[in-house]
Amino acid sequence: MSKTLKTNRLILRPLRPGDAPAVVKGVQDIETARWLTQVPHPYTLEDAQTFIAANLNAMPKAAAIEHNGSVVGVIGIDKDLGYWLDKSVWGDGIALEAAEALIDDYFASTSEDTITSGYILGNNRSRKILEILGFSNLEMERATPLSTGVEVDLQRMSLSRARWEARK
Repeated sequence: MSKTLKTNRLILRPLRPGDAPAVVKGVQDIETARWLTQVPHPYTLEDAQTFIAANLNAMPKAAAIEHNGSVVGVIGIDKDLGYWLDKSVWGDGIALEAAEALIDDYFASTSEDTITSGYILGNNRSRKILEILGFSNLEMERATPLSTGVEVDLQRMSLSRARWEARK
């Protein structure tokens, strides 16, 4: 799926090679990277280029989040919802708005009945977003984010198609 999704404030679109500098800017900050399990720190231009090359036209697996003409994050679903935002837009409702659009599209265009996700304990912003979206707790896992190398608790969550549809 290589389409573009539009919300009131956002454009969700396939990643492009030119997005690499914005991706680096967003995840090179340890305050962002520490909440992500698969992002190294420091995060380099080469890391971004490799990620983008592996995810070109891979929507909904990976999509750029554009706000006011700039890439401010990445979101994706590959049975598992994941996202990050540039710290400059934390608290603006962008992650929730992007996730709602992508989840709507995912359930409308696939036969999947469940999406999973999770958050590292202490990441109350992500916990709150997932709870608002209707995700419910599954199990606790241990994970070691590449950015810190320190083992942490990761709360796994799930969202059923039925619960998503009932939310509307």
